[in-house]
Amino acid sequence: MTAVQKIKAQNTIIDISTMLGLEVKADRGNKLICLCPFCEDESGHLYLYRDTNRFHCHRCQKHGDLIDLYGLTKGLPPQNAIMELSGGKTSQDTSKRRSPQIQHNLGSVGDMFVSPPPQKDFRQLYFDALFYAPLTEKGLNYLHGRGLSDKIIKRYSIGSIDDPTGISKALMDSHDIHDLIEAGLFDYSKNGKPYFVFYLPAIIFPHTDLEITKFTGLSTRNLAGDVKCFKLHNQPTRLFYGQIENSREIYIFEGVITALSYAELTGKDNFIALIGLITPAKYEQLERQFPNHRLILGLDPDKAGEKALAAIPRCEYINWKELCRQMGLKTIPTGPDGKTWDLNDLLMYSKGLKDENA
Repeated sequence: MTAVQKIKAQNTIIDISTMLGLEVKADRGNKLICLCPFCEDESGHLYLYRDTNRFHCHRCQKHGDLIDLYGLTKGLPPQNAIMELSGGKTSQDTSKRRSPQIQHNLGSVGDMFVSPPPQKDFRQLYFDALFYAPLTEKGLNYLHGRGLSDKIIKRYSIGSIDDPTGISKALMDSHDIHDLIEAGLFDYSKNGKPYFVFYLPAIIFPHTDLEITKFTGLSTRNLAGDVKCFKLHNQPTRLFYGQIENSREIYIFEGVITALSYAELTGKDNFIALIGLITPAKYEQLERQFPNHRLILGLDPDKAGEKALAAIPRCEYINWKELCRQMGLKTIPTGPDGKTWDLNDLLMYSKGLKDENA
């Protein structure tokens, strides 16, 4: 029996977590939920699985077996972790390496765009969620009302959720709840019951990888209550890619509807939607990810957009005044509520779906 086999035969991942003093937040039977020692976790995203003796943090995406948990927590390379767990002493002082190692890992996951892929491949679960959420008449009417054409809707396989309860039941009937939670489609409520994270009627957008070869995630835009975008729980944010392979320019938008409005207005798909606010850190990450492209920000021409641009002084961005002038508008219009028009408002105006209110 090897040293690794002996360690795993004599210890469980729960034993290791107790040895390390990890703070337990909940015991769900098949797993223990703890505060993650690798990220700024305050609510309990580290899951310790009793059946496999593995761990996975649904916030920073760290994962591995019980030896990895011990070594990463103590800042030890695998061979030294094995030596300590076998009762020996480490052959060298690794304390100096711990800080930079954790800093590097936190830097990677903090950017969110370069998070390592999940341990499991959830593309089938995301495909099934989309299968249970085909575009309905209600969803189609909403998208048409936002100026989006059938061509764009079909190109990006947009669906809609009219009956969240029905989709929740269908997914739970066809998949293990543990996999659904790990994929981010479900989460535990405060009373410990699993719930479908897209619990409101919504438009649902499938996210793919850059090559558009597989599903990487889902996001929604609510049709009931506050108009908000929901994302998968405990999963890193996945970008919503247009088709940018043959373009030297990439337009960066914060929301999918805005990005699709750009595609509708221009006939081009050289865009990325962030599904969230742009920050200097995110912008720098995009520069590293696309070093040979010209990045152009398409932030809304309001106070929030101006504030975000002020924090990224060396970026290029859409000239809204010039764009409005080209569309025959004397200035950037505002709505009755005082909200400045965004790109989708301009799209609806161009299609006669919105009256000018300059």
